[in-house]
Amino acid sequence: MSELVRRANYAVFQHLRDEGLHVVRSHLGEIHAALLGYPTYAALALEARGASTGAHLCDAQVIALDQKAGEARAAELLSSLPPARRQDVIEQCSLALAECAAPITVFESVDDLFDDWAKDQIASLALDAEDLNPAVRMVLGEPVVEGTWRASGSLWHSRLDWVIEAYGTVREIDDDGVSVDGGVVLGWRGRLVFTKAGRAGLIVDTGGASCRPLDADQESDREWYAMDGCD
Repeated sequence: MSELVRRANYAVFQHLRDEGLHVVRSHLGEIHAALLGYPTYAALALEARGASTGAHLCDAQVIALDQKAGEARAAELLSSLPPARRQDVIEQCSLALAECAAPITVFESVDDLFDDWAKDQIASLALDAEDLNPAVRMVLGEPVVEGTWRASGSLWHSRLDWVIEAYGTVREIDDDGVSVDGGVVLGWRGRLVFTKAGRAGLIVDTGGASCRPLDADQESDREWYAMDGCD
């Protein structure tokens, strides 16, 4: 974890220096730590040294950055820079973390993690639901997530696990892949359970994922998923 930040610090320091901007590495370390969900670099380093903290960031399958925390830390430490210049520093820090963390996929936010990855993971579970009639499964198209989603809590403050849930529909299609008028329409609720790896890292717990067909007319489910789901 600390090694990831050290490598990202060096990359950003070199890039900014080439652009004629000097930002001390300790400040870059603090911004990187904030993006990874830690109040300070010292907190990140302390957790990285702990043997009993469970999975670490290097064990993660995906990482979601906390842009608001990064912006707040940059505003505190780089107050002499214009806002646009501070934003450039944050963007470079985010890019460096993504490059240095490879092959772990790094998303700029929890919203991006859901939109660009998790919603497809959840939707793919719909056709594997145990209570879905196999004969019906054969005529269904691709499951679609509808509306918003919600999480069990703030990603960066959840310590052991984190859950996201979404609601969607799946429709009957013909041989040409076109929705059948008056055909089968199912609603479903899906969830992904993750084990935390550091503050910003996640490991998919496939045994905890589930999805079951619902009556598409169950308004309580639609209302439940109309709530804001973002951190």
